Amino acid sequence: MIEDDQRVIVDDHTLDEAVSRLGLGAAPIGHLLLTRAPSRWVRFHFFKSKRHPQSVEDDAVIFDKFTAIGDHLFTPNQPITVCVWNVWTDVEDRDHYKCQCRDTFWSPMAWRERLLDMAHFQTNSFMLLSRDNCVALSCYDGGFDVFTRTTAHRDLLRVEFSEWLSERHDGL
Repeated sequence: MIEDDQRVIVDDHTLDEAVSRLGLGAAPIGHLLLTRAPSRWVRFHFFKSKRHPQSVEDDAVIFDKFTAIGDHLFTPNQPITVCVWNVWTDVEDRDHYKCQCRDTFWSPMAWRERLLDMAHFQTNSFMLLSRDNCVALSCYDGGFDVFTRTTAHRDLLRVEFSEWLSERHDGL
């Protein structure tokens, strides 16, 4: 949740409407959204026994999972918005976020390099958001958070990709 002592700067003010339609507030930053819509959130992990890729084969697993989930959420060449954020903490221990967004189209190969760089800690996490069907795919260094418009859609994802769910009770 964005607290009073946190500041978020989003460079695309039209994005506020899309994020708001999802019921997520106005900050398209994955880990902050968990408190806004926990009933419409599900997390999928890259791996069960480890968090990070260690081989080319692991990279292929990550990309295959990203493609499967993304293809479920988005149609080929569907307009989406990508949001990349940076966070820094000031001297008073307050978090600040700078979110940069741009419109693009869904195509898994377009995101392969960025996804794998992120998994290997070379770039920041990012989110892909559909303004049309109100879903968001937030990619972080250990997996994917998905935010859906309805709990029914979230439940469908849990069934379809059940092997990738966390074993923890809280879903993290």
